[in-house]
Amino acid sequence: MSTVVLEHLQNTNSASPDLTIDSSGNIGISTVTPSSKLTVSGSQTIANNEAFWAANLTEASDYRVGLRITPTRGGQTKGMSLGAIGANSGTAIQGYDTSDNSANTLLLNPLGGGVSIGSSGSSGPLFVNSGENSAYTATGYNDTPIVTLKSPNSVNNYTGIRYSNSNGSYEWYVGSHQHGANEADFVIQGYDRGVLGYKEQMRIHESGEITASYQPAFSAIGFSAHRYMSAWHDVDLNNWNFVDQSLANAYNNSNGRFTAPVAGMYFFIYTSMFQNPSTNDFHNLLKINGTGKVYSNNHAGGGSTNGHNWNDTTVNAAFYLQAGDYVTCASTGNNSSTCFLYGSSPTTRYCNFSGWLIG
Repeated sequence: MSTVVLEHLQNTNSASPDLTIDSSGNIGISTVTPSSKLTVSGSQTIANNEAFWAANLTEASDYRVGLRITPTRGGQTKGMSLGAIGANSGTAIQGYDTSDNSANTLLLNPLGGGVSIGSSGSSGPLFVNSGENSAYTATGYNDTPIVTLKSPNSVNNYTGIRYSNSNGSYEWYVGSHQHGANEADFVIQGYDRGVLGYKEQMRIHESGEITASYQPAFSAIGFSAHRYMSAWHDVDLNNWNFVDQSLANAYNNSNGRFTAPVAGMYFFIYTSMFQNPSTNDFHNLLKINGTGKVYSNNHAGGGSTNGHNWNDTTVNAAFYLQAGDYVTCASTGNNSSTCFLYGSSPTTRYCNFSGWLIG
């Protein structure tokens, strides 16, 4: 077999030569001044009836056929393939490493510009337009979402989207958490800079329940001994027998204060069981930052002689609080040593103060 060498080729009879090979070996199509090994010049529009063919490539095997771009300057090994990647798989763009033909990261517009899918324009870095109408069904399978995210079937695996900024100064994760062979919940997780740790903020369970471990909420129950109005008249109630609260830890049992961690509407309720031998008014009240905001009273005094040995009263209200505002509860009686809130032991559960964030 012999080798044919063309040192310099040009169709000099044409004002727009179809093919030029210059003295440096550069090949030009529709140009007489090729600037690289292959330079193609022209402004022709390929019509739809020409099927967009720039070249007709036929696979040798394995259904794979396409154009491979391989850089060589400076020891670069990152390339790209464009074509068909497998049987019935459609057209593909694949990044690869020329050193071992392994898959490699593919960058789209790394120097700027948007990416549009299903549309001729982009309203941001990524714009996806399905162009299809698909009716939503609450109890059926919605089979035409615009985007589908999948990961391997593995217990404790997660699939979702992470949100952050270029400095990484905040992070949010939204997606699914697979906790069984065929079970997954939807979760929202964030990074708390205050404690330098990740926290799950909300979970929508597969069965429909919603849990928010850091939603501000608390309940305080019972006193270990009677609390006489001679000492506890209009004093913020604290040191309850039992306190349950969310991971927000917004209630302080040592001073009886619930401090709002965020601004919003909150609901509070305080119920007391008391004895008031006199016929003076007995009040329950809720305070914001030490100032009474709402009261309730019970006139059923007189003690056992009037058939009122034990009485109760309840006060409740919803308040809009700013972050840092605090709410307490108290009772006011006749300021005597005979009027008291009931409490007999560390297991007593007769009085209660509760509150939570509504939204």
